[in-house]
Amino acid sequence: MRLRIRFGAQAAAGVLGALAAAGVALGAAVDPASIAPASIAPAPAFSAERLMELPTEEWITNGGNLFNQRYSPLTLLNRSNVARLKALWRTGMGSGAEPGNSGQTQILEYRGTLYVSNGADDVFAIDVLSGKILWAYHGHPDPRSGNP
Repeated sequence: MRLRIRFGAQAAAGVLGALAAAGVALGAAVDPASIAPASIAPAPAFSAERLMELPTEEWITNGGNLFNQRYSPLTLLNRSNVARLKALWRTGMGSGAEPGNSGQTQILEYRGTLYVSNGADDVFAIDVLSGKILWAYHGHPDPRSGNP
C-alpha cells in the first residue's frame, strides 16, 4: 500500500479515522476471508482530562472530545491539499443499509483500529491501513422496537 503523503503512523491513524467514512461502504456483504485475527491494542480507562482534549493522535470519542467539537488542531490536511486525497481501501459491512436503518455514524479510532457502528446495531473493528475487519459484533435488535 502506498501513501502519497508520508506522515507518522499515529497522525495517519487519526487523519484516516476522521476520513474513514469515505472509505467504508455499508451495502456490500462481509467476506469472511477479509476478517483478520484480532490484534487490537486494548483501550485504557481514559481520564476525563484526556477525553476533553482536542484530538491529536486518536479520535477516541464522539465528536473528537467530550464537547463534541469535531475539530482537530492537526495541520497535515488543509485547503491547499485536501483535493488530492485518494481512497486507499473500501470495505463492506454487510448490514445497516436496509430500509429503516440510519446511515449515520461517528467513527472512532484508537491506535490503528477504527470502530464503526451502523444502523443495524452492528459494530466493527477495522484496521486503519488495510481496511480488513478485525472483529464484528452483530446486535440483532428487535425489529418491533423501531428506530429512534
